[in-house]
Amino acid sequence: MKIRETLIHNGVFIIAEKFILGRENRAFRYGDMVFETIFASKGQLHFFHQHIARLVFAMKTLEMEVPGQFIADISGLVTNIKALLTRNRLYMGARIRITAYRSSGGFYTPSSCLSEYLIEVFPLENTGYQLNTTGYSTGIYKLHNKQITNFSSFKSGNSTIFTLAGLYAKKNKLDDCIILNQEGNIAETVASNVFIVKEKVVYTPPISDGCVAGIMRFQIIRLAKENNIPVKEKTLKVEDLLTSQELFFTNSITGIRWVVA
Repeated sequence: MKIRETLIHNGVFIIAEKFILGRENRAFRYGDMVFETIFASKGQLHFFHQHIARLVFAMKTLEMEVPGQFIADISGLVTNIKALLTRNRLYMGARIRITAYRSSGGFYTPSSCLSEYLIEVFPLENTGYQLNTTGYSTGIYKLHNKQITNFSSFKSGNSTIFTLAGLYAKKNKLDDCIILNQEGNIAETVASNVFIVKEKVVYTPPISDGCVAGIMRFQIIRLAKENNIPVKEKTLKVEDLLTSQELFFTNSITGIRWVVA
């Protein structure tokens, strides 16, 4: 029997084909939204509390009211998401996307700061974090730079730079490509944070250089310190990549991806 895809909208389970966003929706009209993507495997939501904390920070930065469930009822939110995975028969690997957007009303200036949220789940082939068997090929995207702002550290509807960089990588048959900030330094890739290894020290750009405050990035830094591996947040230039012994990318869905070329 075919599964009827289910979503959660403002805490209510709804059949996907019955869910409609109106044309006045502010996420559609103005990109007035933020989102998180979370990896789930066998019912476990990896680094869930860190993802929600970043989502709440993003909403507060954009002056959106934060739903009570995101703060006062985290356990209830987890229960609902696990139930959503079950309803969609996603028992192994899954990607969870939580999108929070400002309620409709107003033009550039919103009528209110009320918010709504949507939770979707998608199947993944991987049920755990595994290193890639074939190294990634990557390049440098130079047509546009990512601006360093107070919004750089989280994921929002302002995704033009990532879209164009992704198209560049696709056209050039690259697995990913590196995005530079307004000063010409390394920021991140289309969907990952950047790490290099040089003379047995692990380096990654600081958040102040415009990269997303990646959840997996934080875990790598934490694990390195716990295992007495020298790790430093440092501004990285393109030349640093070319002279490094290792280069790898991290995100919360795929874990670590090592680069060969």
